[in-house]
Amino acid sequence: MVAAVSLEAADGTQIVDPGPPKEDHDHKPGKKHAAEAHKPMDVEGVVKRVLHGPRGEKRGALLEDGRIVRIPPHAADLLDELLAPGKKLAARGEGLTNVLGTVVDAHEIGATLAHLRPVGPKKPHEHAEDKHGKHDEHTKKHAPAA
Repeated sequence: MVAAVSLEAADGTQIVDPGPPKEDHDHKPGKKHAAEAHKPMDVEGVVKRVLHGPRGEKRGALLEDGRIVRIPPHAADLLDELLAPGKKLAARGEGLTNVLGTVVDAHEIGATLAHLRPVGPKKPHEHAEDKHGKHDEHTKKHAPAA
């Protein structure tokens, strides 16, 4: 995985990511923006690509119809059987549709809308780990003997 804002092919072709569109500065005072556009939404489709975060962690899926399903990294690891190209994926959550497309932050996920399961909050591990994946020294010292 490569995170970049610009790539250049051997033939000189460039691909540039200019970032999100600039905010509309001609808006009227008091006009509500994107926050009001979020609404409950269901999506169902076939996974075209698995989406990843900056450290390579799974973050969701791009469906064949172009819609995006976002999933917290801790939940994505538990859903390997659904997050694979060619697999059916359904989700229910808070969604947003604009000129860039549709994205849903999944609160429930499954193979079909009839078989959804909650995407729960991150659960504490049996062994505390620091941000580098190493076990906490306090946990090691005070863990019950096996």
